[in-house]
Amino acid sequence: MPLVEKYGFHVATCCGYLPQENEWQDDWVTFYSRHRLQHQLNMVEKSCGDREARELWSHLQLKIPQMFTELEVVPALLHGDLWGGNVAQTTEGPVLFDPASFYGHSEYELGIMAMFQRRLALRRETSSTNFFTTSITGTTLAVATRALRSES
Repeated sequence: MPLVEKYGFHVATCCGYLPQENEWQDDWVTFYSRHRLQHQLNMVEKSCGDREARELWSHLQLKIPQMFTELEVVPALLHGDLWGGNVAQTTEGPVLFDPASFYGHSEYELGIMAMFQRRLALRRETSSTNFFTTSITGTTLAVATRALRSES
C-alpha cells in the first residue's frame, strides 16, 4: 500500500514561472485533467483568447479517461519539471533543482523531458502514452488537435 494515496501536493508550486495548483484528488485522471491540462488551457485562453482551443478541450476532456483504462496508476513523488536544464553534476554527484513537485503518474516526467527534447530536435520516444506533455507554448494543444483530427 502506497504511503500517499492521492494525487497532488500540500502546497501550490511553480513550473518555471507558471503557478501550479496541486489540490489533492483521488484519481490521476481528475488531477491531470483539472490541475495540469485545464489550468494550462485557462492560461492560454486568458492570454490569447483562443476559442478554438476551448472547443478542442471540450471534446478532448471526454476522451482522457479512455487513455487510462486498464492502467493502474499509483501516486509517485515527482520532480514535476525534470529536464536537462534542471539537472547538474557536482563532485559529490548529481543535483536536481527547480522542482515543481507533486504526487502523480510515474511517467509524467518522461513527457516533460520529451517536450524539451522535441524543442531541441532530438527525436526520441520516451512516453508510452504520448499525452503527458504539458506546455503553455501549445504542445498540449497540438497533441490534442492531432488526436481529435485523426479520429475524424
